[in-house]
Amino acid sequence: MSRRLVGLALVWLVGLAGTGVAQQTCQVIRAVGAGALQVRCGTDTLLAITKAMQIAAEQSDNERLGALDKLAVKDSIIATFERERALADTTLARKNAYIAELEQLSDGYKKLAGGYKKLSAETNLTLEGGLGATGDTEPAIIAGIGIRRLRIWGFLQDGNAGGMIGLSFPLF
Repeated sequence: MSRRLVGLALVWLVGLAGTGVAQQTCQVIRAVGAGALQVRCGTDTLLAITKAMQIAAEQSDNERLGALDKLAVKDSIIATFERERALADTTLARKNAYIAELEQLSDGYKKLAGGYKKLSAETNLTLEGGLGATGDTEPAIIAGIGIRRLRIWGFLQDGNAGGMIGLSFPLF
């Protein structure tokens, strides 16, 4: 087998010589591992391997490159996931802030609706009237109109008349 390796190394060197490299003499220094030889050509020290070892090295290199490609794809997927997770977290934070704001608005609208219900329970327009007497026992008639809390009255008495304006304040 070592003759075969030496032959491969020489074929390789002759191939280099055919491409313009000056022909050199090479010397096998020692056997390295399973079928590889350490060869010295001029000032360079080279490693001569078998064709099977070359094919195995190329297959290993191809597998390594394929694994690197798969790793790059997985890294890209992880980066995309992290970016999407950050966007989802931002969206959730905004959603929670929006819900809090809507709850505040809802409470405000409930208070406003309560105020309108309270106003709707009050009478908007009233007609008021009454009879009475003054100190000299002459009869008097009082009539008035009420618009919400505002009251306007007028009174008539024999030889006397007048008007009044006032506000109504509920106590209970």
